[in-house]
Amino acid sequence: MPPGRSLDVGDIDKDGHDDLLGGQPIAADAGGRSGGQITIKRGHPWGLNHPGDTVTVHQDTDGIPGTAEAGDALGASVVLRDVDGDGVLDVLAGLPGEDIGVAGTTRADAGSALVLRLTTGLTVASAQALDQGADGIPGAAEPGDRFGAEVAAGDYTGASAVGLAVGAPGENSGDGTVHVGADGAAVFIGPATAGTPAGGRLGAVLAP
Repeated sequence: MPPGRSLDVGDIDKDGHDDLLGGQPIAADAGGRSGGQITIKRGHPWGLNHPGDTVTVHQDTDGIPGTAEAGDALGASVVLRDVDGDGVLDVLAGLPGEDIGVAGTTRADAGSALVLRLTTGLTVASAQALDQGADGIPGAAEPGDRFGAEVAAGDYTGASAVGLAVGAPGENSGDGTVHVGADGAAVFIGPATAGTPAGGRLGAVLAP
């Protein structure tokens, strides 16, 4: 498995052994794939140091939204959580270098995130792109927002449901913001709410 700039672990295939999720956002780590990729390595009783049992996903993989382009940085951030409540862990991955087209204009490095719903066979059952200003996500995709620079997931409302958090540290010239989706609603947390200073790049680092 290639080196990962972001990592998480969990028992995706439910065999009692943790599997390793790694994000390789740059070509040097992603086998020359300039748009980045994520890799899942199946865990075994003897660990992870074995050939094979590795699944790689990128934006040129069938069923994955978007097109792999240089600098997209897929895998800059990754997290494993059961997003849809089916008992199988899923992937939330950031693409902070993704360019987003809005009304015929390309917003460079606006950023995006992907939700990959997995099966216990380590295959992708379905995939969904998360973008600012689309599908109920607040805000607007703007150049340099870098939405997806960091991702996290957790029970943010105490309702025993998984919520997703996506950082956009480039928002408003580097003030930053965090977009949180939970219980069917999405909000964003800005510096005024978080108490961070101007230029503080809120959302550059997140934890569950």
